Amino acid sequence: MKKNILYILILIVLVGFMSPVYFVSAEDYKLLAPLPCEKGTTGCTEKGLETFDPTGDNKIGGYLNLMIKLFIGICAVLSVVMIVIGGIEYMTNELPGLKSAGKERITQAILGLLLALGAWTLLNTINPDLLKSDLNSLATVTVEVAINDSIPQTPVNGKYANGTASGASWNDAVGKIPTLPAGVTTNTGECRTVGQAGCTSTRGLNLSAVNTIKNGCNCQLTITAGTEFWLHGGKTGSTSHQAGSSTVDLRPTPALNQYLSGGKPLVKNTRYPPPNGPLYEGNHWHIGS
Repeated sequence: MKKNILYILILIVLVGFMSPVYFVSAEDYKLLAPLPCEKGTTGCTEKGLETFDPTGDNKIGGYLNLMIKLFIGICAVLSVVMIVIGGIEYMTNELPGLKSAGKERITQAILGLLLALGAWTLLNTINPDLLKSDLNSLATVTVEVAINDSIPQTPVNGKYANGTASGASWNDAVGKIPTLPAGVTTNTGECRTVGQAGCTSTRGLNLSAVNTIKNGCNCQLTITAGTEFWLHGGKTGSTSHQAGSSTVDLRPTPALNQYLSGGKPLVKNTRYPPPNGPLYEGNHWHIGS
């Protein structure tokens, strides 16, 4: 009977600890019972912390900090309860076996309390910030990704990834050179052979993306890369710069940047809008997949 009462008591405490709030609105939670809080804390009244807004700055971190302190306190209370029960068993029973059980209960309660306090002490000794749960202190990391479309391919046995031989003629058989819209130019001359460096090819280029941007931006456009697949794709040779594709690279200008980014700050290797919009690679805009 004593064990059943003890288990029920522990269950009630755990349920109360794991379910401290109930839903009130889209932003606020109301605590089942007021919690200790510092004056000036949002939701803190004379009774204690009554409401909790998880959407505010570091609200989750502050809540976790409070839960850590409550957990230590609950461990201390339960340890005292177990020590008292063990002491009663030790003093009221004459049988050696029951006395040993009471003594073991006291020992386990003390070890449990030391374990809880020791964990807190260890973390506080290593770094006090580990117990603060300040989510706002997390560092912002910027990762720059190398885009294969900006890296030339290396031919293997004289051929590129799509099987075209290096040095082959890049002529009308691939596709005709389209007439560019007014206000659209290329930064260099047309490519003549496969593998040629320092050239930009519009041969076989689908102008649909260029026309859309030109009509929307109404600004000067300079194509810096078109269908010259060998200058893109890196080691894998995977690139959408191909004859028949609408993929192009455009030189950044203030007007083009404003149009493609929607007026947002430019961040290298970022698509505007994500996830499939034009990609800003720093020295050019990549239009296409």
